Amino acid sequence: MSTVTKEAPITTQYSQAQLRNKRIAIYKKHVVGGVPSVFLTINNAVLIPANENNRSKNFKIFVGLYLYKGINGTNDEWSNTISPIGLKASSMGYKALERYAITDYGSAVIKEIVSHPKKYKGFSIEQGRGLHAKGDYLIIYLPEKFPNGSRFKIGGQKIYDLAIIHHEFVHAILPQAKGITIRDELWAVRKAENPVRLKRGGGRYEPRYVYYNGSRTINIITGKSLPLQWSVSKYDPRVMVKLNDKDAL
Repeated sequence: MSTVTKEAPITTQYSQAQLRNKRIAIYKKHVVGGVPSVFLTINNAVLIPANENNRSKNFKIFVGLYLYKGINGTNDEWSNTISPIGLKASSMGYKALERYAITDYGSAVIKEIVSHPKKYKGFSIEQGRGLHAKGDYLIIYLPEKFPNGSRFKIGGQKIYDLAIIHHEFVHAILPQAKGITIRDELWAVRKAENPVRLKRGGGRYEPRYVYYNGSRTINIITGKSLPLQWSVSKYDPRVMVKLNDKDAL
């Protein structure tokens, strides 16, 4: 059974900026595999950004091919829980996707998908009435309000919508076993979400340190998971603490 070990009492007083820099330094030093590029890798090939002049055009092609336009029987396993509906241009999810598609890393993903329609046959992006974004192979779901809040309820960190979309594309376009496990979520945070958060930076976004899947919380740095909901110490994000702990981030 996993245990939680807290560090010795902190006697030094740190400013919020110093604590933030300390946490980021710990993440970069100790995360398994290091911090990768923001560009996804498929079949050992790094995806290349689209030419800036083609990004909006590629997004329009993507919209025409892959935005969910109604019940079509391909994603019945989600229908009973998220009530899928079409993703309209006026929705928050659509606007976030549009911004994602013109970034270097997002344009690389969109270009990959529109360039290989046979490879991604059946892929769709849906909108529905759930609360959170969700991805599985060849499908991404975005809630009507996206993102649903400004901070993660578990861990308390600021949400970056484009980082979440990049995370979900990992589940959607990289072949994997059916059904997303908490280890898959860990991998997506390390390989896609956190690199984008760090790239955005500017004092706004640290790496995401924990992921809660509804039953367990996993530490993104150490890979250790515990049942129920946990945060991390504001002094050391490797250390998991209870949500109401005085040192919780």
